[in-house]
Amino acid sequence: MQTPIFRTEEPLWFLETAWCSQTQMGLSESTVWDLQSLMGARQMWTLGDAGMRPSEMPWHRPGIMKVLLVIALAQLAVGFELTDPDWVAFKSAHGKAYSHPAEEAARLAIFKDNQRLIAEHNAGNHSFKLGVNKFADLTNAEYRQLFGHRMAERRGLKASVKHLKRGVTEATVDWRDYGVVTPVKDQGIYGNTPCGDGLASNAFEYLVDEGGIMSEADYPSTMASYPNCNYDPAQAAAKISSWVQISEGDESELEDAVANVGPIAIRTDASHFSFQLYSRGVYNEPHCSSSRLDHAMLVVGYGTESGQDYWLVKNSWGTGWGLSGYIKMSRNAGNQCGVATDANYPLP
Repeated sequence: MQTPIFRTEEPLWFLETAWCSQTQMGLSESTVWDLQSLMGARQMWTLGDAGMRPSEMPWHRPGIMKVLLVIALAQLAVGFELTDPDWVAFKSAHGKAYSHPAEEAARLAIFKDNQRLIAEHNAGNHSFKLGVNKFADLTNAEYRQLFGHRMAERRGLKASVKHLKRGVTEATVDWRDYGVVTPVKDQGIYGNTPCGDGLASNAFEYLVDEGGIMSEADYPSTMASYPNCNYDPAQAAAKISSWVQISEGDESELEDAVANVGPIAIRTDASHFSFQLYSRGVYNEPHCSSSRLDHAMLVVGYGTESGQDYWLVKNSWGTGWGLSGYIKMSRNAGNQCGVATDANYPLP
């Protein structure tokens, strides 16, 4: 029997020692493009926004609420304490707040399980380490659903220009050293659904058709939805004539482009737990797909660490993720995670 326990902006019901909401609303989906560092483009989906009511948060979806309820009950059974020092530090570091007591209990249980998985991985013989970050209170299923894993599983528009190899590369390249890479951003839940396929080629095509793009200072990001674009060609801060597409899966061609052109926009398979909680080292995920691509990032260099070749890749999840916002992904490993499957760069 359900019994009301206290009043909030929406009805809450007491059910087997846990609170759950009647509201069954879907995630307010959003994306954002950040054309940066020679117009490397990528997309991100995430949680949390001052404009979202508790009922709009994704854990209020029916399936997720059921899972949280079960986890909350399990948490009560094993006796995790909400005053656990690691949990308190995690909430403080990442500004975490939860709408219901049962939700926090469930998140704590997920957090402790992720800590266990991190410890198990780090105790093994791997080329990379995992660590607690802002995603540590999410299951991998939630992470995959909420953080960008709905991008089109296809290549973008075909470019009219192919990359011409110059045949001259350096052993190590890092475009940050040349001042062409902007600071790491945390894009949060900005953007709008028309950009939802997350394809750099579509963004490049738009710039060609519209005659450029305005600067962020002149046309800042906004959470508001507008029926029309207010782009002013007279204030274009950057223009492109076309874009180049790297031959599908060709890492040597991608290396040549990174060495001789600059940062390159790519898409990868970022769906795995190992990517969710990546901390440092050369990422080597044997279960990665080279065709099911779900996350856009920017290759800004490459090198070798402890005998293992890597791509230096910039993400958009803030400096608290990975190597201060970057990840070293396996290079010359059979196009692992699809780093060279859909790689593009613009032409001035």
